[in-house]
Amino acid sequence: MAEGGVKVEQGVDMTNDAASSLNEIIDSVNTMVEKIQAIAATAEEQSMTTAEVAQNTEVASTVSRQIESGISNVVALSTTVTQDTEAKSKELLAMV
Repeated sequence: MAEGGVKVEQGVDMTNDAASSLNEIIDSVNTMVEKIQAIAATAEEQSMTTAEVAQNTEVASTVSRQIESGISNVVALSTTVTQDTEAKSKELLAMV
């Protein structure tokens, strides 16, 4: 009977060890879940930042095209003014 009590005690010890090991596993899994959630949150922030950068790049591109168009208009107007000035100068020289 003493042998049976020892075996029961060993069984209880093994059960306690197994429970302790399972608790450690659960703690490790919970830590991993927290890390995965942090990584997911960071990835989401990076995605939002990337989208914002893309939008800002598109705005900058649009502004650049508008500036280019404005410069082209100024060049065309300058060319016209230069041509008109040359024509008027020739007319004045012809009158003198």
